[in-house]
Amino acid sequence: MNISAATVESIPILFTPRKNAEAVVEYTMGLITAESRNIVRAGAAFEREVLCTGYYRNDLSGLELSKKALGIIEYGAVGPLVGELAKGFGMEVVAYDPYVSEGKMRRNSVEKVGLEDIPRSSNVVAIRVRLTYEARNLIGERGSP
Repeated sequence: MNISAATVESIPILFTPRKNAEAVVEYTMGLITAESRNIVRAGAAFEREVLCTGYYRNDLSGLELSKKALGIIEYGAVGPLVGELAKGFGMEVVAYDPYVSEGKMRRNSVEKVGLEDIPRSSNVVAIRVRLTYEARNLIGERGSP
């Protein structure tokens, strides 16, 4: 961000940490719920008037979040809030963040794990990382450009 150029052009720069945190948290859990329970696919099938009984049978309707594990990558400002809401769904929470202490996570009843452990210990993963130079290629096949 070029603050000098913005100042010359009289463009205000605002710093509003956590201003929309609750909206981001609710949206994150909404996406997790929609994907795990096939909500969008079932709705699209319904709109096309396609009868897909697999979307409506409990044993075929997707992943129940209760007793599943959510892996959070980046546990800074929004991660703990996502974790708390996930616990309301009955989920266990593990997290990776090299900048957050194990003690802080433990106080929130979250297990701190390594990045490579997230896919092995989670049924669902929430990636909360800002795209920075250090975060580029954080997720994906090792050695990929």
